Amino acid sequence: MSKPYLKFHGISPINRQNIVLLQTDKVQSAICAVEEKSHNIADFADFAPDAIEPETTTIESTPLIPNEVYENLPELLKTGCDVFQGRERDMFLTGALAILSGCFDAVSGLYDGRKVYANLFAFIVAGAGNGKGVLIFAKALGQRLHKAIKEASISQANTSNTPVRTTLFIPANSSAAAFIKLLVDNGGSGIMCETEADALSDTLNQDWGNFSHLIRGGFQHESVSYARKLNNELGEIDNPRLSILLSGTPGQFQKLIKSIDNGLFSRFMFYTFAGKRVWRDVSPAGKTNLTTHFEALSERVFSMANTINSNAINFELTQSQWSTLNSEFSQRLEAINQFDDDDDAGGSVLRLGLITFRIAMLLSVVRAASAGTISENIICSDIDFTSALTISGIYMQHALFMMDTLPKTASTKPNAARLYDALPIEFQRKEAVSIGARMNIRRSVDTYLSEFVAIDKLEKITGRVGWYKKK
Repeated sequence: MSKPYLKFHGISPINRQNIVLLQTDKVQSAICAVEEKSHNIADFADFAPDAIEPETTTIESTPLIPNEVYENLPELLKTGCDVFQGRERDMFLTGALAILSGCFDAVSGLYDGRKVYANLFAFIVAGAGNGKGVLIFAKALGQRLHKAIKEASISQANTSNTPVRTTLFIPANSSAAAFIKLLVDNGGSGIMCETEADALSDTLNQDWGNFSHLIRGGFQHESVSYARKLNNELGEIDNPRLSILLSGTPGQFQKLIKSIDNGLFSRFMFYTFAGKRVWRDVSPAGKTNLTTHFEALSERVFSMANTINSNAINFELTQSQWSTLNSEFSQRLEAINQFDDDDDAGGSVLRLGLITFRIAMLLSVVRAASAGTISENIICSDIDFTSALTISGIYMQHALFMMDTLPKTASTKPNAARLYDALPIEFQRKEAVSIGARMNIRRSVDTYLSEFVAIDKLEKITGRVGWYKKK
């Protein structure tokens, strides 16, 4: 069954009266009535009309983030977004959230009993020439902090017997060993930002660059153990704090995330669209100088980071907000379950709850820093909580659209299941080929091995070419 589309029409998902569920492959739709809930939080905007007509979602009609969100953004983000319109504004905000989430790593809160930080993964998917270049300006928000960290690292290296090289931005085309070293030297934090998603997918497909499991684990700050041949060193990165911003074409998206079973999918905020390419006036007349505009904002982010990261900050929702979050995502999951027999979308809904919490955390700390009211404890305002829920509702619709573009994988093929069951815990490729030959599936073995890696059933063993390990 095709994946459902929760139609919030770019509105606040709170107090809505209808959820529209759409099945794109048969162009069918159904309206699922949801009992309107009463909440104790005052002034939640309900932008929904009394009746929502079902409509087919296409890549051209994926929803935009509503104006109400932009009107209520913290001043820093509002200043950044105000120079863009439409899809470009949405892409910039999505990218800015991902970049800023990696700049303020002293802020944390408790979610489902676990300490979590603000780190976000975002993926913008659109055709060439559709304006993804605005993400350069999202990355620019962190450039002044990146420069300061590098300069401090160089200065320290010149006076230390054991120099380390620290940086804010971590390149995607790093080997697994280099990726771990950069995280270690950075104290466990960093931002991966690539405007061409191929940079990451090409790396992950190499034996020397297979750190997909570190990215998946890093989303929820799972500790990373590592070994170095030099000095026979063993170590561990506690609470890795990684943020990711990627953009690419639909083909690049499928090259990186080959199936819904791939654990990467549910960890990302997706934004996707297609539109007619239109030439616009490129003359400077009447236009903001975007370079200087974002250089100034980058200076402000640097100043904020110095303030925010000087002491640990605890972020909290109010009890009313927790109640609303639990109710909202219970309804989203229930609606998904009615139309998703394979539970493909369930994991994304569950992780979007955490993503919503992180967006609220980020909006709150940026608002406090902009106002000069940073303290050891920050309580989320109703404005920022509403915005976070609305934004995550938009990303949910985009994720469900992207989900429907992914092909079926080895997990649904009988021969693949037989091969996987026959493989030992650790094995070489030639051993898998031999096993496949005995099962008369020799010619498909390499395809199945690649798909098993993509859906997180196998991992390539770092440092041992041609070796795999079951998960």
